[in-house]
Amino acid sequence: ILNYYKNSKFFLEFWKLRQIIKKEKPDILHCFLPHANIIGRFAAIGSSCKVICSIRAKQCEKKYFLPFDRFTQKLVNIYTVNSKSLAQFEIVQKIDKNKIVLIENGIDFEIFKITNNPNNLRNELNLQNLIIISMVAHLRKQKDYPTALRAIKHLQKEFNICFLIIGTGNPFENEIYKIYNLIDELELSNVKLLGFRNDIPNLLAITDVWISSTLYEGQSNSLLEAMAMGIPIVTTDISENAEVVRDGKEALLVPIKSPLLMSKAIKRLITNKKLAKTISKNAYDRVYAKYHINKTLEKLEHLYSSLLT
Repeated sequence: ILNYYKNSKFFLEFWKLRQIIKKEKPDILHCFLPHANIIGRFAAIGSSCKVICSIRAKQCEKKYFLPFDRFTQKLVNIYTVNSKSLAQFEIVQKIDKNKIVLIENGIDFEIFKITNNPNNLRNELNLQNLIIISMVAHLRKQKDYPTALRAIKHLQKEFNICFLIIGTGNPFENEIYKIYNLIDELELSNVKLLGFRNDIPNLLAITDVWISSTLYEGQSNSLLEAMAMGIPIVTTDISENAEVVRDGKEALLVPIKSPLLMSKAIKRLITNKKLAKTISKNAYDRVYAKYHINKTLEKLEHLYSSLLT
């Protein structure tokens, strides 16, 4: 497993990967995200290894990358996507549909078996007697934290709420400073920015409602994780989310950039315990049936085998 970031020196990383391919002679090179996809397809030229490029979200593909990808797709054996809408997007971009394989993200349910007492974490974070709303997402413009914060502002007029923001961001994008400034501007209380955490399952276990105000996604791992924990969900009605959850069944869906509607949906789950319980159970049943990690691994194994025969 090699990690290539967008700020890496392209030609240096290309050269390193090419040397590894020459030495190790892999049968398959599996790349994820635009920059690795670019480096990988060229580094494999002249070798016998098959190249898989994984596309994770429509807007991940920068404007310059889309035509580049189209004109160099002969260097790629397979494109994997994690949602039907993303597959359709790639076809519209004139990627050969016969090269596109749908492999959804998967959840390892063993990780989400909680053995600790959730009240211990509540006490540690000083969250006793509070309704906990959580959002697990990178601090990026894409996640539209302003909508979530404005929704919380509406709710704090009626309920004793704490909003947990769990995630980190690129310091060069200044998104964290914008979030802090908006919290001050809205005069919000009980908002905790927890940053990077390695105890996400425990944080989800103390969450009353999980929300996401994202403007676009691939297939959201964070959404799948909330479903696996059986938490009532409010998220945006974008195509990738709507493939995973159905409005009123596994989640409440709201339009993007709609803080008032988001606050009303959250309020429904806070005040209607029967609805919250039904949505939670439906979400768990659906994610277990459709997005178990074993299904993802089976599809990957089948793909790898098909490329080697």
